[in-house]
Amino acid sequence: MSEQERRTGVASSATGARELLLVGMLDSPFVRRVAIALEHYGIAYQHLSLATVRQEAEFARYSPLKRAPTLVLPDGEHLFDSHLILQHLDEVAPHARPLLPELPAERLRCRQVMGVAAGLADKAVAAVYERVFHKPEGRSQRLWKRLGGQLADCAAWLEQTAPASHYLFGTELSHADIVVGTAVCFARESVPELFSLDPAPRLRAWCARLDALPVFQKTYLAIEPPPAA
Repeated sequence: MSEQERRTGVASSATGARELLLVGMLDSPFVRRVAIALEHYGIAYQHLSLATVRQEAEFARYSPLKRAPTLVLPDGEHLFDSHLILQHLDEVAPHARPLLPELPAERLRCRQVMGVAAGLADKAVAAVYERVFHKPEGRSQRLWKRLGGQLADCAAWLEQTAPASHYLFGTELSHADIVVGTAVCFARESVPELFSLDPAPRLRAWCARLDALPVFQKTYLAIEPPPAA
């Protein structure tokens, strides 16, 4: 990558065409869900693995929130927030295999599941930050208990929604499947003391089917949390 490309955050391919640049580490469930969508849609992209905490100053060049993911478009514009990034990808991607169902009832269900799964990921991230930024004696036990309860309630809700086989809408992936898979993987690896799939066998089996997919394996990165306070 040239110095100009480093400043703009946009990479050029060997043919001179500019590609999308996905910024953030793949151990983030939100970065990973975008990477999986890009792979599914067959959209060429570059990946810049930056940590939001350990490399905060460098990440600030891409996002005023210092929050992953950021997607840098070929013209140099930046998009923030995985939900909005995925909306953009849905609009520009080939429609042979859409990740958002076309039927209104299925689309509503997809968004419901996406909301709960993304919330699960949010609460797991909040628990990681509580552990990273506060020493044990300074942590809020009330908050810690609340986060654990929210994670358990999300898992219970998803257990009731989990398909008996394949994915949420049959044999084709959806955005809901993707965020369930990335969120649950992150929660079980980052805060195992707060999150367990033991009470949710259908959800555990659903995630196992997702984990076995080549695109999930290609985008997997073991959790490397910042050092605790």
